[in-house]
Amino acid sequence: MLIGLAFGLVLMSSPLAIVSYFLVPTVVGILAGVVDALKKPFQWIDMSTTIGRLSDEHVSAASWARIGTAVALWLVVPLVIGMIRLSRHEVK
Repeated sequence: MLIGLAFGLVLMSSPLAIVSYFLVPTVVGILAGVVDALKKPFQWIDMSTTIGRLSDEHVSAASWARIGTAVALWLVVPLVIGMIRLSRHEVK
């Protein structure tokens, strides 16, 4: 839900944020499946794969690093960009 909020802040449009929330990860996943060079980096940015590792009995340091990278990419970066845009947005 927070990722959707972050997309909404970046795009400043609810419908566009909802579509982007579902479309961007799907497109990235398709690209990673088609382009062999993207398979390894995709393990670091796919939110469902990285968060799914939390259900493992033992979570390694590499798994935590992948989780942190995915959360930073999908949540923190858009949230910071959106907050900057919101603070500079003129109130009408």
